[in-house]
Formats: sequence, C-alpha cells, structure tokens
Amino acid sequence: MSRDVRNPMAEWREAVLHSPAYLSLLNGEDERFWEQHGETYIRNRSSGEHVRRVKSWLAHQLPPSASVIEIGPGPGIFTRFLSEHCASVTAVEPSPANAARLRQELTACDNLSVVQEKWEKAALAPHDAVFIAGALYVFPDIEAALLKMLRHVYGKVLLVIMNEEQFLEKEAAAALGLEAPASPQLSGLLTEVLNSLELPFSCEQFSEETKYLYPHLELVVDLWKGSLGLREEHCSELEQFFRKKGLYAKDGTAISVPRRFRTYLMEIVI
Repeated sequence: MSRDVRNPMAEWREAVLHSPAYLSLLNGEDERFWEQHGETYIRNRSSGEHVRRVKSWLAHQLPPSASVIEIGPGPGIFTRFLSEHCASVTAVEPSPANAARLRQELTACDNLSVVQEKWEKAALAPHDAVFIAGALYVFPDIEAALLKMLRHVYGKVLLVIMNEEQFLEKEAAAALGLEAPASPQLSGLLTEVLNSLELPFSCEQFSEETKYLYPHLELVVDLWKGSLGLREEHCSELEQFFRKKGLYAKDGTAISVPRRFRTYLMEIVI
C-alpha cells in the first residue's frame, strides 16, 4: 500500500509563492513601502524583546574576529550591531531604497560593505558566517538559497524567522466581512527543509507581545491590503474598527497596533 511522501521544498515554494509578502515584493509594493515608510518600520522594529534577544544571540554566536554576510538586512535593524561587534560585514540588500539608507546612515562603519543585489545573483567570497533575519520569505527555492549560503561560509549559518499570530487582522476581517488572512507557518516548514537536506542545526525560540505605532490609517491599509484584500471603500469601516478597539491615539491620528510574534533562532553548523 503506497503512502504520500511529503516534499518540504515543494511545500515551502507553494507557501511563499502565495504569501502576501512575496506578492508585494513582485508587484513593487514592497519597494514603495521602504521608500515611503522605512522610518516608521525602523522606529517600530528597533527596540523590544525580539531585537534584544537576537542581538544577545548574535553576540554569543559570533566572535569579534568574524567576517559576516548579512542577507536582506532591510533598513539595517541588526547591521549596525554586527558592524560594531564583528571584524567585517557584507550586507547583501536588493532594495535600492534600503541599500541607499544603509550607505547613508552607516557611513561611520568603515568595516561595512553594502552590495545592492539579490542573494541569488551576488558574487562574494566566503565569510566566517552568514546571517539572515526575517527575509527567508523572498526565496521560493529555499534549497538553492540555503545551499548557496553553505558554499559561502566557513563556520555557521544563522537564521532568524518569525511567525505572527495575526489575531488583529483576523478580527478586522471578521468585522469587515472579509476573508481571514492566510498565515503560513514558515518556521515549521523550515525545520522540515533542514531535516530533508540532512543539515545539523539547533533552534531556540521565544515569544513577544508588543505594539507598533503607525502615524495614519493609510499606512495600516497599505500593510494589510495584501493579506485582507482591503480596498478604498473599506477605509471608513476599518477606521471605525480601530476606534471601537480604542487603538487610536488621543489626537485621533496615530494608531497603536498590538502584535504577537514567536521568533525562532536557528544555527546551522558546517
């Protein structure tokens, strides 16, 4: 009697190709977000338990003598820390807006090199470590991405992946009569991918509850339209939803959005 054999790489590919984050990347919405709202992202993501724990983990994993490739640093939430802690850092960032921001804001980090290129196309020498946080969703072909990381490292590959509950988006979808957002749990799939490739790895995890502050409703609509299918006619309904939840600031503009994450810290040792 035959039984189905799961293919983690194929399941990962399907999850990524149908995720709102990857679709946003394909249609240019992701780049527009970085150009227009990068500073808001930095303010929300630069503090809190997630950042503290990841930095502590990196400090433990990487000696001061290490050379590091950071893949997809975005606006550089961890890049400055890496450049201050390690001997050298090569940041591979495909976004023109983020690459320009890194070069402009981290000019004092003379051990930092910014390469504006997709990881798949980047031509680099091997480093002591490869680090990627929150950017694995850009790789439908996760096997090829991981194997290239392994070819470019002498010591270890460090992966950070986050799962979000999306409880508020689901509640908003129910209030607006929309379909609840799909939320593929990439961390579980990643574990299966690593096992299927027979790569030895360790994993730590922790949870965080936090609040992100957005300056106006239109930015939240921008962030949620991919997962909820929001249209312009939903804006007034969404505004009422936030007001009923008591999430508007006293001045009636800024919105405080509660979020819940589980973060996974994975180390692949060569």
